[in-house]
Amino acid sequence: MEKTFDELMRTSYDTVGIERSPFRLPLRLRRIAARLASYHPALFALIFWGLSQIWGRSGSNHPNRLARDWCEMARQLTLRQAGQLADAIAALDRHPTFALGARAHGARNCLDSMFLRSACLDVFFEPAPLPRTETSDPHQRPYYLVPGIPAHRFYPKEQFDWARPLEESYPVILEELEGLLADRSGFGTYQTEYDTAVAGWNTYPLWLYGQRHEVNAARCPRTLALLEKLPGFETGEWILFSALNPQSVIPPHVGPLNGILRGHLAMVIPDGCGLRVGDQETTWQEGKVLVFDDSFVHEVWNRSDRLRLVLFLNFWHPCLSLAEREALSVLRQAYHDLPTGKRWQERQERPLPTTLALRS
Repeated sequence: MEKTFDELMRTSYDTVGIERSPFRLPLRLRRIAARLASYHPALFALIFWGLSQIWGRSGSNHPNRLARDWCEMARQLTLRQAGQLADAIAALDRHPTFALGARAHGARNCLDSMFLRSACLDVFFEPAPLPRTETSDPHQRPYYLVPGIPAHRFYPKEQFDWARPLEESYPVILEELEGLLADRSGFGTYQTEYDTAVAGWNTYPLWLYGQRHEVNAARCPRTLALLEKLPGFETGEWILFSALNPQSVIPPHVGPLNGILRGHLAMVIPDGCGLRVGDQETTWQEGKVLVFDDSFVHEVWNRSDRLRLVLFLNFWHPCLSLAEREALSVLRQAYHDLPTGKRWQERQERPLPTTLALRS
């Protein structure tokens, strides 16, 4: 029997203590609040900000430390930040893909649809069920779920102009990666916005929120030159080498935004490694590209005795026009400017010491 989103996220929920939230309002109230928020961005912002303040203060003495961290970030949200987010969402209605997508969901507009369906509000409300349609899926719950974008777990690499030149560059990129592994400097243990580490996962960032990591980039100049020539290459999120230690797992999680697809160039893949996106499992082939939608719940494992390595990139969904990409870039900047986005960026700029292990 197919598992639900909440069942797939169980281990992550247990860690964060989400079910001991200070309060979680019923879905019927979320529907009412969403419809009210849909009449003006200022109403969306006021409701979002007000809930954050009440929720954050209610959880200041929460027994779970990670939940207390989340409550602290909620309290830090300003009305101006909430307003910038609401304005960016409202502006999506200028584009037919998003406006028609919202109406297909039975929503008045993007404010209505995203208030009801985005996971950024799931801490306050019971989540709304997502039907399995061309543009939504029960296993898809990013923090910001933009309506109208096709929802598929995996995408054929042949659909993307950048996949072939990236695969052709594999020998050059692997040579530079082997040099990075020789002294391991630049790799750090991944940590979340909650100030917790993911055991066994080490990253070597090349771009972070659109800013090139100059020190790390200088150590693999040919890789950077090759990436910057790829058609549709997108640096606004996070570009890195991702290293997963032997006998390690990256627990279930979701990306922040649908509309941006994740590309992996498989660098070193021992037997016993895999990726699950939604309810579908796959693995990598060394030197080959794998494309998936990280707005679906996904997790990664390495059950081998060797290090697993991929080059981790982002590309815009092929359905999006240039104007639609620009609109989503504004939305992305708005959520990067929220306390959670700023905290996450600070954590990546000051990584924990590496735990990189070539073998178990």
